[in-house]
Amino acid sequence: MQWVTPPTLVDLECPDREIRRPEWVAFGQELDGMGLEVHRSKGAATPPPALLRVRCLAPGEAPSPDPAIRSISAENPAPAIERLLHEVRDALRGESFPRPSRVLLMGWDDGEVSTTLLREASWMATYARLMADFLDLRHLVRVPDLWLSRYDAVVVLTDHLPAAIAESLVATLRRYLEAGGAVVLPGGIDDDALRSLTGVDGASGEAPLRAWTCDPAFLPGADGMVFRIPEADADPMPLYRLPTEARVLCGARGGRDAPLAFRISKGRGTLVAWTVPLLADKSARGLLLLSLMEASPLVSALMDMHLFFVDDCPLPASGRPVQVEAGAPEVPDGEFYRDRWWPDIHRLVQDHSLRPTFAFVLTYDDHMPDQGTPGTYAEGSPSLDLARAISAAGYEVDIHGFNHQSLSLVRNEWSVGWSGIGSMRTALAMLRTEYQRVFGKDRVPRAYVAPSNFVQRVGKEALRQAFPEVEVLSTQYLDEGPILGQEFGPDPEVPALSNVPRISSEHFLDGDNAQEVLDALVLPGVFSHFIHPDDLLDPERSRGRDWPGMVRELTSLLEKVDRAHPWLTRRTAVEASPHLRQWWKAGLRVLRESDGLLVRVENPPDGGLTFWVRPPRDREVRIQGSCEEVFRSQVESRVVLRSNGGACGIFWR
Repeated sequence: MQWVTPPTLVDLECPDREIRRPEWVAFGQELDGMGLEVHRSKGAATPPPALLRVRCLAPGEAPSPDPAIRSISAENPAPAIERLLHEVRDALRGESFPRPSRVLLMGWDDGEVSTTLLREASWMATYARLMADFLDLRHLVRVPDLWLSRYDAVVVLTDHLPAAIAESLVATLRRYLEAGGAVVLPGGIDDDALRSLTGVDGASGEAPLRAWTCDPAFLPGADGMVFRIPEADADPMPLYRLPTEARVLCGARGGRDAPLAFRISKGRGTLVAWTVPLLADKSARGLLLLSLMEASPLVSALMDMHLFFVDDCPLPASGRPVQVEAGAPEVPDGEFYRDRWWPDIHRLVQDHSLRPTFAFVLTYDDHMPDQGTPGTYAEGSPSLDLARAISAAGYEVDIHGFNHQSLSLVRNEWSVGWSGIGSMRTALAMLRTEYQRVFGKDRVPRAYVAPSNFVQRVGKEALRQAFPEVEVLSTQYLDEGPILGQEFGPDPEVPALSNVPRISSEHFLDGDNAQEVLDALVLPGVFSHFIHPDDLLDPERSRGRDWPGMVRELTSLLEKVDRAHPWLTRRTAVEASPHLRQWWKAGLRVLRESDGLLVRVENPPDGGLTFWVRPPRDREVRIQGSCEEVFRSQVESRVVLRSNGGACGIFWR
């Protein structure tokens, strides 16, 4: 990715008597029609940046040795000028056909929506492996139309345009659309100039946005799902009446009378717009990508990871009574975990071919190392029985903590505050000793799941000193208040650690978390979920269900994910680490043809690089070359492919 500035000048070093000739006058008029200006450098030592530099040669003068300068003889210049115009057109369009598939992400830093969209679009392009250029939209006031035509799509990353140049910007985008381009407006259309590009009239009213849905042909897995917005965050949404030819992608109140996202044809091009800036959030990166792929067929890489974490497990038992199902007598929590929870979860793991990651914790409280090792896994205890049953089943057991306090020197809601790195190291050394007593001296954990999804840099350093074998750090993907979410890949503070965050939790897929789950399955192409053994004991996490009801809900969640994304590769957190490091080194190159895309994969991870494309709807699609087709949905116009290297073609008719 790079920031670009569109070319606006052709530098011309010619005497006045030459440029008055009809051939040069016509040349200037052609350039003006392309949106280019002619700059007379007159031999300046430092001429301004230009698309091309042209010099008129005096009789007998030798051509310039500088390959960047086009030398034109004064004798019969017409043929050379015609060749020069062809070169200008080719330079504006970019590379020769077939050309690289490339998108233009256009924004500015005016306001929270604009800056957030810029940040999230950069991550979208990074994860999807799109060839993307960034442009300050204030540079689009005078841009050659041919230069803009090199892009498969233009994304306008703002909720408003600069008033002084809005009319000119919209005119440029309208010409691009009419010529066959694709434009995406993810920041809403409350701005009059942006809305004028869609052809939608002003809002007829507004209503609180409390819940919304998406067409499952747009968002895979969205069938039957209603995404809820907390009452405190239910901002008013404008109500627009769309043209009859517009296709609603997402909406509230049934969709068409309260559209949130829609697609409409403009000239020979396609426009996708959101009526409110819902996409200005990390949890909507997938929706931003889908909007782009709905406007123009593109190829997006997928991380291809199905991760299932069990936090706080094995865990200490408190003896608290638990009612497992309605009408049944209560049992101590340790017996529930060992005798009912574990057999049911073990069966579910086997039924769904999961590769779970368990996270061992010694105590839930603020017990510190100067108080000694907690006796929570005594011989004969339900906790020790559970721990060894999980280990005997061959599952990956990593660590969650000595206690449930975040490794932080600062006292906050997640930690009582450690006295220093020495105290952290002591606690972690005691955790290591207890881990090997429980699981065997030959066992070492290689992943750390941070309590409350928070850890300071000093905590990471203490962790690496006590557990040099640990290579994975897991917190959470999405931001939550002051806790900033992780990205998948090397940790920016301790690069020896791979960040493998979790995206969702609990036993339910419903209006509270479904949009986040489905979005991350699109981008970066990951299902990363966690549960706790004691979810039943928390009325909020159990939704008031008994244990059999929670198992049914978790089963339904996993089945829903498998139906929409059956190709996902199951991995433990530790297995994800080398995959991620290889994935980030892989190359994905895409060329555009009139009826398809040419894809080349270089240096793929073990097992291949997975990617997907959304061809134009209602077309017959064929795959040629070295790619393996792993999934296809005609309804969604979605094709998922995997390549172990080499080239393949995706064609439609």
